Amino acid sequence: MFSSTSIDLDEIALHLDNATRYENYLVALCPFHSEHRPSFFVYGDWYRCESCGANGPTKQLLSKLDKTIVASAPTASFRNPFTGWLRDRSLGKTLKLAWKNLPSTYLRERGVSDQYQKQLGLGVLENWITFPIRNDKGKIVGAVARRGEGNKSQAKYITPAGQDPHLLYVPSWERIWKRRKVYLTFGILDAVLLYVVGAASMSTTAGMRMDVSYLEPLRKRIEFIPDLGEEGAAQKFASRMGWRGCVMRCKYPEGLKDPADVIMSSYREELIKALDLKEIKT
Repeated sequence: MFSSTSIDLDEIALHLDNATRYENYLVALCPFHSEHRPSFFVYGDWYRCESCGANGPTKQLLSKLDKTIVASAPTASFRNPFTGWLRDRSLGKTLKLAWKNLPSTYLRERGVSDQYQKQLGLGVLENWITFPIRNDKGKIVGAVARRGEGNKSQAKYITPAGQDPHLLYVPSWERIWKRRKVYLTFGILDAVLLYVVGAASMSTTAGMRMDVSYLEPLRKRIEFIPDLGEEGAAQKFASRMGWRGCVMRCKYPEGLKDPADVIMSSYREELIKALDLKEIKT
């Protein structure tokens, strides 16, 4: 393996389509097959595609792309805002400070009302939208921040340095325990909007990177709702879960690519019907 410092991920992102930079890796459209939704993960030492299976050392990827990356070349450095936020205050206090800056106009436009933003403890800090991650006891165990409108950071989502990448974002653990079926997405905003329409929802915090053993305590049916192009990855995860795992068959209408898009469209009621939300008010 190569050292994670030997490769400049910001530079690599410039040579891949639809690339999104996270703290320690990036996700993009796979250069080895045609796809509509990014499933290609690049780390400092290794790359892999969750759809077609392509993988190998990142330095080999560079040669396959016919690009030469010089680690010492001057490029824009990535700054994790959590580093500064947590220097003088705890994570809990940071999220509380962000919560006081609500509402987020972006979230409002995406269908998350001011009331729901406040209820879920979402926040805004330095043009980042913050999502607290709580365990089933209500304790804050992590966080995710999403790039806000006008934020020019190369990273769309970031987490505190060293945070467990397999943590799950859960809008309401109470709803999770009450329902017979839980819906799992690969996007936090998808999980939030599913919660808004009444579903027991949760999301991974690092896209399609997850460890299904973290779902072991939930001895109930878990249905994945993949974005367009993520069906294969969702099926792989579900198959590892035995009787508990299944995948919703999503035939996205033209121009829609994920559950959040559907909920904000004229197809909203069709999705709600498919989710069989008999307890929508609880």
